[in-house]
Amino acid sequence: MKNYDTLKNSNKPSFALKDAKKLGISSRMLTYLVKSGRLVRVSQGVYAFPEKQSIDTLDLIYEALLSVPKGIVGFQTAIHLYDLSDDPAGPIHLVVAYQQTPKVTLRDVQLHRTRTPLRSIQTQTLRGFKVTTIEQTIIDLLKAGEPF
Repeated sequence: MKNYDTLKNSNKPSFALKDAKKLGISSRMLTYLVKSGRLVRVSQGVYAFPEKQSIDTLDLIYEALLSVPKGIVGFQTAIHLYDLSDDPAGPIHLVVAYQQTPKVTLRDVQLHRTRTPLRSIQTQTLRGFKVTTIEQTIIDLLKAGEPF
């Protein structure tokens, strides 16, 4: 259980299956920890400690990016991160390469698939996440006909 304590003492609100496996925690042990209430399964391959769980937008983005590590935060979620909207409600919006779409359905995540190479999309780092620039975000929202 030393490895479990190592995960628990980290500052991350959640972690991926691959992080647990690096510490020697098997899928079977994770299943046991979920059933015993020591962990919560957030989505496929993503786990959290019940006492660290929160409904903070940054935590939700972090959890979504665990499943889509090359995703770029965009659309309404980017608008929220730029403090241009007071409404954090709705799914987390991620821009992903067309061929890199995850095979699993992600709860509360809207994927915007693009054939444009991700390196060509205007981005910057904001609050620790790769986010489309304000200009790129507004262009994307206008092209999609979505409100902001």
